[in-house]
Amino acid sequence: MALNQRVKKLESCVPKEMKPLIVFHSIVSGGHGKPIVSSLDYASIPQLGIGLTKREESETEFEFKRRFYTILKGRKKIEDMTPDELQAAQAKADEEMARDDKR
Repeated sequence: MALNQRVKKLESCVPKEMKPLIVFHSIVSGGHGKPIVSSLDYASIPQLGIGLTKREESETEFEFKRRFYTILKGRKKIEDMTPDELQAAQAKADEEMARDDKR
């Protein structure tokens, strides 16, 4: 099953009243004598209507995660946030990421 089909299936299974969650998709490559490498390349937030989004070439994994935590905390796309909303969402995102790192 293709990645997009799996994401659509996941999105259709998630109840709308559930707390929004970020779904990160890791791509694993290698094996057969090659080193196994995992990279975080895609993410989505089904409950907010944020579909499968690819990480930008210039973006680190940390920046990609921070962008999605910011969207989650602001509850809308970054480009739709005012500067004050963006600043507040980024502060909440940084707190959440710090908590997740301690777990």
